[in-house]
Amino acid sequence: MAPKIPLLELPEDVTRKILGYLDFLAILNLHKTCHDLRNFINNLRPPSLVYGIKIEMRPEEISLTLNFDPVYHPYEEMKNYTIRYTPYISGVLVKYRLKSYLDQKMKILKNCDLLTIFSKDLEVILKLQKTVLRYFDLHFLYPKHEKKRKIFKVFEAIQNSQQTEIKEYTLKSKEIEVTCQGEHEVLEIVPFFDPKVLEVLKIDVGKQKARLELQELIYLEQWENSKEVVLIGCTSVPERFQNFEKVEISIQVLTQDDVFGFKEIFLQHPTQYLIQLHFQHYYSENELLEVMGAPVIETDMYETRKWKVWWLRAAGERAVKLELHDDSLVMTKMKMVHVPGGVELVDA
Repeated sequence: MAPKIPLLELPEDVTRKILGYLDFLAILNLHKTCHDLRNFINNLRPPSLVYGIKIEMRPEEISLTLNFDPVYHPYEEMKNYTIRYTPYISGVLVKYRLKSYLDQKMKILKNCDLLTIFSKDLEVILKLQKTVLRYFDLHFLYPKHEKKRKIFKVFEAIQNSQQTEIKEYTLKSKEIEVTCQGEHEVLEIVPFFDPKVLEVLKIDVGKQKARLELQELIYLEQWENSKEVVLIGCTSVPERFQNFEKVEISIQVLTQDDVFGFKEIFLQHPTQYLIQLHFQHYYSENELLEVMGAPVIETDMYETRKWKVWWLRAAGERAVKLELHDDSLVMTKMKMVHVPGGVELVDA
């Protein structure tokens, strides 16, 4: 009978090949077995091949969803791997769902804290991450009075996973989406992501009925290198949007200064092609009409909605279509050949 050889005493190439046959859940559980295995997996960093991470934090549950598809799939939920953490008597109930709602596993961890268990799993996932994520979504869906207790563990896990001087360990994601209470929470997350990879930045404080004021984020490399930004719940329009190709902002009150400020930025920067400003109130429509002149009226195919349109002349044989809807103002840049015949161009 062949002698039994402990896993950690095998050659590294053999151990690496063995781990290659394990799915992500098995590696995650193996990481929790003992200190030696945990350190070995941390050093080996077997490829996790995770392409999307979504975290939803609620008072009654924490949900961690992993996606293993390198490209978007129309039935993406069927490709997801979800771990749900819920309080259970004096411990935590952990449920695992692999691709199908019928394929579920669960276990009960006694004498432990919900946030600690979740944050340790997240830390392992981030440490093992090698691929460029398509997205990293983090949603704090909790009452304000629970804010500090819940977010601290998440920030701690992200920071612990990045405690290295090796630059390649920096988290890489093409898109970051954060639902939170304000800029201070965004600043605990975004700086850990590689600015050379990040393309889309989404921040939403509207769900939490908070106010978004950007004072420090706009000076980070991650902000300056992104191509697209979406901001929901702004109290005022921030500066430094010149680098973005696409801008979408939701604000309570849109002012005439906001409109003309964005128009100037839009006209001066040839890489920008779309700006969308969603508002609850816009009190300066008469001033816009005085400056821009009489608009063209467009309707949808059922003629149930109408909006005002102006066409502005831009540099480089291009034009800007400015649309004023009931709750939004949209600027779209296009080639002159796409401008409808017979319309009057306004000199911007």
